[in-house]
Amino acid sequence: MKKKVLAIALILVLALGMLLPASAAVEFSDLEGHWAVSYINTWAEKGVLNGYPDGTFRPDQYITRAEVAKVLALAYEMPLDVTSHSFTDVEPGIWYYPHIQACAEYEIICGDPDGSFRPDDPISRSEAVKMVCLAAGLPQKDTGLEEKYDYTNIPDWAKGYWKALYHAGVIDGYPDGYLRPLQNITRAELVKILCKAFSEVKIYEFTVTIEDNLVNKVSDGTSYLTGDSRVVEVLLPLLVANRNNFAAAFPSGHMRDLLDEGIALAKAGYADGWSEEELAAWQSYIDVKFAAATGDPSAIKYISNVNSTINTMKMDVGYIAQFYDTDLGREDIQYTITITCSVMD
Repeated sequence: MKKKVLAIALILVLALGMLLPASAAVEFSDLEGHWAVSYINTWAEKGVLNGYPDGTFRPDQYITRAEVAKVLALAYEMPLDVTSHSFTDVEPGIWYYPHIQACAEYEIICGDPDGSFRPDDPISRSEAVKMVCLAAGLPQKDTGLEEKYDYTNIPDWAKGYWKALYHAGVIDGYPDGYLRPLQNITRAELVKILCKAFSEVKIYEFTVTIEDNLVNKVSDGTSYLTGDSRVVEVLLPLLVANRNNFAAAFPSGHMRDLLDEGIALAKAGYADGWSEEELAAWQSYIDVKFAAATGDPSAIKYISNVNSTINTMKMDVGYIAQFYDTDLGREDIQYTITITCSVMD
């Protein structure tokens, strides 16, 4: 128990340390006396927020959909090398392209039914609440805020997200008792919500299960993780610790050989920072060894990117990779790898 308490304390210190402002000061000419100055300075000093060329921040100006995507992508350190999502009005090369792609990859945005994203349009408070809630990994709630004067104005699709942020202590509406869910959100308001949501330091547990269709199964997990823990790096010691269990549980050497190859590549990559050659070798390993893997939702998406973090996974969802044993031409054994992440109470 003492070790667990110490582990939690250490993680909280590290996590809270990441929220402290950087040493370099950032000053905007129009923030003196503004109620959001501390929130804005916190994120500006971390490089998440930018002002305008004239030195202003314009805190009471409505924030655009593209600007929200950029702020969330940078605040949660999402990989910006994704190019697989297409919106009719988001062209490669424009400043917000990588941030919108990142948010789409992690299912924080999906665009409009006509295929557009409307990056330069202002965003409503309800839309912003949903995006922040999804980025923070907070599960929707069923109760809360019913006493607010304009609660009935919250769109049905947004109520669970509003209630989640309310329960987390992130939002409570305006002093006059209104939420104004259909009103556009300002730059300052978005930053305050982000600050409070990001300070909700969560501790995670992670489980991996490997089983076949012959009722053989090996499962293990680890706890007290922070959200920036990388999926493959968390998997690595679990797979190493269970190597003998794999050998005992599965009749074919295919699974053991498959994992041994991946373990060797991952160990080398994390040891020295993943060179271009090591990344290419890892991608080749995934492309070749898991070419026929199926599963919905797919675990391959998180395994293939060595920088994927557990806070980008949906909580309590089993991500799956299924494939057949090909050792010595066998096609009668099917393996299922399931990885699951949960927020600890």
